[in-house]
Amino acid sequence: MVSVENIQGAVIALLQGNAPVMALTANDVREDEWQGLDFKYPCVRVAIDMVVPQENGNCRQVKALASFTIQCYDDSSSSRRCAMLSGLIVTAIFGQYISHTLLPGYIQAGLTVGFRSLAIDIRKVLAPYRVEPRVWRSDVICTIQLYETSL
Repeated sequence: MVSVENIQGAVIALLQGNAPVMALTANDVREDEWQGLDFKYPCVRVAIDMVVPQENGNCRQVKALASFTIQCYDDSSSSRRCAMLSGLIVTAIFGQYISHTLLPGYIQAGLTVGFRSLAIDIRKVLAPYRVEPRVWRSDVICTIQLYETSL
């Protein structure tokens, strides 16, 4: 089955390749559990919510549905910039495709599975809401169909 870390890495790479998103976030697009000491606003975090196999029998490990949330944070006095960031995220990823090709280290470890996807679908965009006295958060909730690929 496709690994959560590879899906997360592919979504982050897609966002990092988008100039408007990177310009607004000052290059701060990371995984949701990043524990660095330098948390700058505005920023984006990517969380994989679930990966569910979609078939029975031999194909059960090959096809999966993944759900992920892109969390947009901002510390402005208004929610406007946070809403603008979530809008940029929607424009950047809706209908896009992700894939992952294994690196040589994975292949040497005996892992031979990468993945490709169908188009990213936006399920919901939550309007900015306060998570701390001066911190706004908006969520872009997405789903994507994934297929394993063998080398």
